This record gives sequence, structure tokens and C-alpha cells, in this order.
Amino acid sequence: MPNSPPWVIALLEQLRHCVETDIVCRGDNQQDRSALEGHPPGIVVFPTQQADVIKTLLFANQHGIPVVTRGAGTGTTGGAVSATDGIVINLSRMNRIIEIDTKNHCIVVEPGVILETLHQAVESSGLFYPPDPASLSECTIGGNVAENAGGPRCLKYGVTGDYVRGLSGVYADGQPFKLGGKLLKNVAGLDLIHLLIGSEGTLGVITEITLSLIPLPQERRVFLGQFASTQLAIDGLHTLRMTGVCPSAAEFMDRRCVEAVRSRHPDMSLPDADAYLIIELDSPPFSLPDLFTETGPEIWTIRRSISPALKAIGIEKMSHDITVPPAQIANYMTQLAIISEETGFIMLAYGHLGDGNLHVNILRGTHSTEEWRSQKENLETRVVELAVSMGGTITGEHGIGLTKKRFMPLMFSDTDIAIMRSIKKAFDPNGILNPGKIF
Repeated sequence: MPNSPPWVIALLEQLRHCVETDIVCRGDNQQDRSALEGHPPGIVVFPTQQADVIKTLLFANQHGIPVVTRGAGTGTTGGAVSATDGIVINLSRMNRIIEIDTKNHCIVVEPGVILETLHQAVESSGLFYPPDPASLSECTIGGNVAENAGGPRCLKYGVTGDYVRGLSGVYADGQPFKLGGKLLKNVAGLDLIHLLIGSEGTLGVITEITLSLIPLPQERRVFLGQFASTQLAIDGLHTLRMTGVCPSAAEFMDRRCVEAVRSRHPDMSLPDADAYLIIELDSPPFSLPDLFTETGPEIWTIRRSISPALKAIGIEKMSHDITVPPAQIANYMTQLAIISEETGFIMLAYGHLGDGNLHVNILRGTHSTEEWRSQKENLETRVVELAVSMGGTITGEHGIGLTKKRFMPLMFSDTDIAIMRSIKKAFDPNGILNPGKIF
């Protein structure tokens, strides 16, 4: 590598067994699924053990080199985007399931384990790990912890952070940490575990995770409601929940979402309706009001295909996972339609209707590139500000990364953000970990 900076050669000598400098590899590790253009890193480290991470971080601190940690790169807010020619730590090769402890109802894993693989291993033991983000067949559990990922089943079971019992890893300065473990109760000291959860790779590198498991539901059944409007779908969910039924998931799609999926997958079909509500139950009673009919698990394939299908029909799209209090969903959807009509851009929302977490998509459609570029920042701002004005949040499960950092002042005071920065400084005194992200 004759044109490489001296630090690349030096790190290569220390970690030759797990370092990749090929330009294609570096290009593959510069982006995530946001629309942001990253920068090819100078070097990509594929650790196979914690000692590799320690050496990398000690080296990075010594030479003042920024480090981005990544899993599968399925995030949508730029959290894993490499913004400089620094170091990427790709944890995909630390992918062992270390132990499934059926007596303590927990699993110990390395961060590179694919979530679907974790689900399969756990369920074969008669246990259950509920969080299920749409990218479960690709995303890694380490990335889920770093983003505090959610998914449809969060309505009943909660998000990733609700299942983390213990974390091991390496602080930014290269010092190892081990927090928590298999124990269920632990209130000793400040809660460093939950500071690391959702910190998007800015506070440390996680190398081992202990997760709580629960008994596997004995039956899982899926129902579909078809409605003439979004409001009727919202009312249908309210009616259902007032009967005492506790869905494990309640997902909303409108006609445009389903038509987008059909355009790419003609074999996927649903009865004609303006709005759809997917209800999953994993505990009795399994009888629902006449508004709903039982369907097969293939309905989830349609639901999980919406995002790429919308991108295909919209040429370009922006997505924000805002959350509003559930009682504000109908109002949010009404106001979103008004913004769409005013601006002429297609705006639609789908997703986790039961907990108020909606994936709002803005599509370029027939607009010119110039119109899109001149308008998209204002469109994003209106969508996000609308959520906050209703007591909502700028993100429910996707994190801040780069794409949402400008919205942080909508939710946090200068003092709040200063405190966050001071926490970052305490964990990462030299500011090398994922610099420029979140705030």
C-alpha cells in the first residue's frame, strides 16, 4: 500500500490477521441505508476477539484517529457512516452465540450475531427474544443495542434495551469494561449499561451482550383488518384494545404502501381497501371482533417490503420514524395529509400504530431533482416539528446519527445537550468514537 498514510501501515503491522485495506472493502464500509455519502475509511478492522478492539482503540487514541464501529450497516440515520479516512471497526466476525442459559433465562452473544439467527437459536430451546426490527434477517444484535432498536412486537414486549442484562466491551481509551451479567436485579452505582444502550457507538465498543429471554409463546396467530380510511383503522384498533385483547403487534399500512409492494411483487396480493391493520396475537383470547379476519404469516412479508418498494416508486425518498402519543395518531395523520396537499409532495406514514411510532416517508415522485433538493430540508423539518408539537419525539427507534442531529434542539435545551456532551467527554476524552454523530 504505497500511497497509504503511515498510521495505516503501522496498524496493519499490529493487526494483520484482522485488517482489510482493499478499496472495495473500504467502500462497502463507508455507508449505511441513509442517503448520506460517506468517506472510504483508511482501514477496516474485523476483530475476532476483544483484544483486537483494545489494540485498535489504544492505537487510535495514541495517533488521534477517529473510529466508527459498525454492524451490518442497516441503520437509516448515518450512524455507521464513515465521515473521514479513519478506522472502521466492523464487528461482523465476532458472531458467536456463547451460551443459551435456560436456567437463568438468558443468552450470551457476541455483537455480530444476526438477529434472525439469534431468534432461531433461542426458539429451538423453547425460549423467546421478542424485539424484531424489520431488518432482522440482516441486522446484528450489537447494532440493535447501539441503536436501542424496536420493531412491531414492541407494543407488547418493549425494545432492545428492556432485555439487556449485561454488557462487556472496551471504553474509548482502550480500557475494557464488564457491566451487569446474568443477574435480574442490579441497582449498584450509576446505570452505565443504559448509557451505552442507544449511544450509537459514541461511548464505547460492545463485544459481548447478555440478554433476557422469556418463555416461547405456544401459539401465534395473525389477523387482518381492512378499512375505508385511516381514521377507521385507528378506531378499529381502539375498539379492539377496549375489549381487553393485548396484541403483540398492531401494524398499519395504507393503500399506497400495498400498491407499491404489488408493483414490485405481483404475487403478493391483499383484498382491496384504503387502510389495513395487521394484528398479531400470541396469547388467548384469539377471538377478535368481526372487523378482523385471520390470515397467514405471509402478511409480514408485505409489511417488511414497504420501505424498499416506496423507494422504487418514488425515485428518491426520505424517512423519519417519529413517535407521537397514541391518542395523537389520527391528528398527526390528518395534518400530514394537509402538508402533502400544500406542498405537492407525496407523504405517507405506516408502521407501529399501537405505540404511536410511525415511519413517515416523503417521496420525490415526479418532481425534478432541483425541486427535490431545494424543498426536502423544509419538508423534513415540517414532518418532525409536527410530531414534537404533539408531544412526540424526533425518533422512536432509528436513532439520531447524522440525519436527525439538527432536530435535537427541538427536544432538548442547551443545558440538556451540554450534559450529553460532558457524558461523551467522560467516556471518550479524546473524542475519537463516531465523532460528529448525535450532537
